[in-house]
Amino acid sequence: MTETTKQTPVIPATQAALPFETKGWAAMPHALMEIYTLHPDFNANTALVYAYLVKNYNRSYGYSFPTFDEMEVVLNISRSTVDKAIETLRKLRVINATKHPYYGNNVYTLNPLIETVEEFAQVFSEEPEIAKRIARNKMRREKLRARKDAFKWKPGDAV
Repeated sequence: MTETTKQTPVIPATQAALPFETKGWAAMPHALMEIYTLHPDFNANTALVYAYLVKNYNRSYGYSFPTFDEMEVVLNISRSTVDKAIETLRKLRVINATKHPYYGNNVYTLNPLIETVEEFAQVFSEEPEIAKRIARNKMRREKLRARKDAFKWKPGDAV
């Protein structure tokens, strides 16, 4: 009896960010996951819609242009959820949305993101919940660091 072994596929350099083969992927900026989530209106659906806009970004045109119907069907979320996510992204100045002059759907341009918690807190200072979330996040990070430090191997420790 011959045993077959499963070989690990060679991943093309264009997909080096992922440890497996895929038909495509979209980038998600760290700032969006680590800073913008401090805003109380930002949720997982907001990130999902942003990722879809990035996925559909057309460099030749300089914008992304999926329709609301397309996002609703492909992302499996309601039209009102898509609308709320788009409004949140606009409010947070992550995107600009304008009507296409000929086709009637929105076109979305992607803006540079705020890269520091301090700048984010300053830009959105009218939102009191952000300062609370920053303080809570700082405490959580300190606890996490303490837990990690407690488990660090030190010379002389048993292996």
